[in-house]
Amino acid sequence: MIIDIINELRATTKTNEKLAILEQNKDNETFKQVLYYTYNPRFKYGIEMVPQYNSKTGDMPIEEVFDELDKFVHRQVTGNRAIIDLSELLSNSKEPEVLECIIDRDLKAGVNVSLINRVFGKLIPEEPYQGCLSFNKKLALELFENDNVIAQIKADGQYVNAIILDYKVELKSRAGEVQYLNGRFVQELHKFVMKNIVLNGEVVIPGIERSVANGIIRSVISLNEKKEKGTLTTKEIQKFEKTYGDSIEYFENLMEYIVWDAMPYGDYVYGYCDAEYRYRLDVAAELIGQSTKIKLIEGKEVETYNEAMDYFKDALDRGEEGVVIKSLSSEWKDGKFKHQLKLKIVIDLDLEICSFKEGRKKTKYEGTLGSLVVKSSDGLLISGISGLKEKDGLREEIWNNQDLYLGKIITVKCNGISKNKHGGYGLLYGNFVTVRDDKLEAQSLASCLEAQEMALGLTNG
Repeated sequence: MIIDIINELRATTKTNEKLAILEQNKDNETFKQVLYYTYNPRFKYGIEMVPQYNSKTGDMPIEEVFDELDKFVHRQVTGNRAIIDLSELLSNSKEPEVLECIIDRDLKAGVNVSLINRVFGKLIPEEPYQGCLSFNKKLALELFENDNVIAQIKADGQYVNAIILDYKVELKSRAGEVQYLNGRFVQELHKFVMKNIVLNGEVVIPGIERSVANGIIRSVISLNEKKEKGTLTTKEIQKFEKTYGDSIEYFENLMEYIVWDAMPYGDYVYGYCDAEYRYRLDVAAELIGQSTKIKLIEGKEVETYNEAMDYFKDALDRGEEGVVIKSLSSEWKDGKFKHQLKLKIVIDLDLEICSFKEGRKKTKYEGTLGSLVVKSSDGLLISGISGLKEKDGLREEIWNNQDLYLGKIITVKCNGISKNKHGGYGLLYGNFVTVRDDKLEAQSLASCLEAQEMALGLTNG
């Protein structure tokens, strides 16, 4: 029985043991079909919850259920007819609990798509995703030779697909896993129900440093999933509130959804939309309208490579992480293609520790080191940095020995240098790398800017 395998998976929380159980059943074709029909992101059954049914066990083997489920996937049965047919199918099934799991899209056994595909190859198709190639000057120049180009800010939040169907809204990760989020932006998405459209975008928390904000979003998704499954504990809620200083609901209502693409659901499923990007962008803008928590990504049309680089440098000065340049006539395709190029830099700088900041009140870092403040040798660049790990004990070591670390040179990794409205300079997403006991002097602002220019590929014109 398939339910016996599922119960065996449910009986352990250890990933290695779950993998071993999956391996043991690798040649079980029926189990593979159950996994496929449960986790395939391209299968939609059109029913939000399992209907009531006669719980007396029927005699239809699970193998025969799949043909019936195809009728739901292909929308041969919809609405009330689908509910009635599913109720009959559950009543007749020999393993109705397995069918319930398929409809719920979750075996409730702690397995996900990545775990399944580690054992069964590419059994579960991944969620379609159009990515960006890394920056290449030659490809960028070709883009401007052959097409009209738009440059857009790289949001770099938590990537989320909003799948808006004729009966509900689903939020999915790049890997196709449900993103359990609520809050105002989700309420606004529900206003678009019946559109049968998919939005590509990222969830961000304005006003909170990117890495911290993404950590909050991931924690909220995890805790909401546990709440949905009835396993969330008061202790976990209290830990979240102590770490971040406020409630889950508070942060959910701060979240915004930044959108950069839209396409019909049918095109999304098949991983290809032939509509030009300029048209898809207009569709997204019209759909979003006056939403307050759903916004179109910032961008501007650029006519030359130099104009794109000027926009990129302006974005860095404003504290943005990077820019993406895109062909306005390109189609949407699953994969990474040269019609989308990511402009982003990563540079290492050697800077001097000039002060220490205590962690925020009511968080786990209250009373210890929250972040470091570093500066260039001439003091023209000053910035707070994060990235200190707890497990190596360095956070406590620095906090308890500030006199020894004040003035020390450390290597900091960042995504560029920004300029504030007062003319001062700081780092974009600065993170601690290592203490440099072999260095006695930090880099100057001029040296830091030169490193940025080299990373941008602008020093040789």
